[in-house]
Amino acid sequence: MSSSVLLSKLLSLYLNETYGIEISFMDLMSIRKPLSEEIYNKVLEAKVWLDSIAPKLVIFDKQLNAEMFYATIKDFMKQHGLFSLSEDGRKEIYTPSDDELIIDIVIDHLGLVSPNKGRTKKEEIDLISTFCVRFREVCGVSIDALMQENRNAGNVDRVKMQSTESTMDDVKDSGNVCNDALMVIAVYYPIKYKLREYRGYRICDDKETGALGLGSSMRSLILLKNRFGSANKVFPVGFQGSIGKFVELPKPEEIIYEEYQSWKDERIEEEKDENVKDEKKTQMKFKF
Repeated sequence: MSSSVLLSKLLSLYLNETYGIEISFMDLMSIRKPLSEEIYNKVLEAKVWLDSIAPKLVIFDKQLNAEMFYATIKDFMKQHGLFSLSEDGRKEIYTPSDDELIIDIVIDHLGLVSPNKGRTKKEEIDLISTFCVRFREVCGVSIDALMQENRNAGNVDRVKMQSTESTMDDVKDSGNVCNDALMVIAVYYPIKYKLREYRGYRICDDKETGALGLGSSMRSLILLKNRFGSANKVFPVGFQGSIGKFVELPKPEEIIYEEYQSWKDERIEEEKDENVKDEKKTQMKFKF
């Protein structure tokens, strides 16, 4: 995601949270049609907020390999602290200049890395993952690495057995990232597998009864790994794709399906039986 798209999506989310306005990236950039004067004035007000948080966002909008990642993060950490060696010279120590500063590094996503000459993509990802662990342990930073799911989850046998929920075996390109991470969260997409029902929630619309389903407005966050507590927990959430908004869903017996119909992506709802497409793959988030 380019820096301009990322900032625009943040602006869309802020407009929704602050003014209750739903305006997608396409509309915000006036790609389909010009903004109304009322919405434009709200955008100008929201831009003041965006400008206020801009200094806290450092975006590297370029290709990435392991050496570039290490050098970039090492230089960034030097700007906010000091590296030194322990008295016996056996351990590297990092002393932050501001103890209250929280640094969160996001890699979006690892599948897009450019392998250095002589290394495969898996080897490049594994090396970056090793560097992530080092910065986590030495500097105390948080690192969120995004990866895609492979095609295995959508094979016929798993669909028939109704076992399409993501597992750590489904991560694409390299499983070493799972081993290195402290937490692994999968974003599962029920409608991709044309499920009628998922964990008590109606997914597909019932054409016979007219009962509405959540469709593409639902995701499920699956905590696959957690070194700080219990894992294998599932959290169904609503997803408003036009602005990138996640919300907690009411319990299945309490949900009002009509409230989530405008969140659906109509293009996806109209698709037939193409269960696995590259552009809609489940993503996994690894918390270092």
